[in-house]
Amino acid sequence: MAKFIRLSFLAYLAILPSLGITDAKFTDSEGHLIDKIVIEGNRHIREYEILRAMSRAPEDNIQTAVNFMKVVRPYFRDVKLRIEREGDRYVAYIIGLFNDCMI
Repeated sequence: MAKFIRLSFLAYLAILPSLGITDAKFTDSEGHLIDKIVIEGNRHIREYEILRAMSRAPEDNIQTAVNFMKVVRPYFRDVKLRIEREGDRYVAYIIGLFNDCMI
C-alpha cells in the first residue's frame, strides 16, 4: 500500500507542470518577457514549489515574484536575482542562500 501511495505521489509530481501550476510568465523591470528561469543554490525545495510560490505574486514582474516567494517560502535567508540576455532570450538566474548555511 505504501509503495502505491509513493508511486501515485511521484506520478502527481511528474504531471504538475502540465497542470499549469508552474506556467507563470514573468517580465523584467523593462518589460522583457523572461524566457527561462534557472534556480541555483537550492537543494531543499523542489523547483516547482519555488515557481508555484512565485506564480502567486500579485504582479508578473520577476523581482516582485522573487520577493513574494521569499515571504511565502521563509527558508531563504537571501535570494539574488540576475537577468542575462542570451541571444534573443532573457534568462533569470535565482540564487538562494538558506537560513542554516550558504548552498
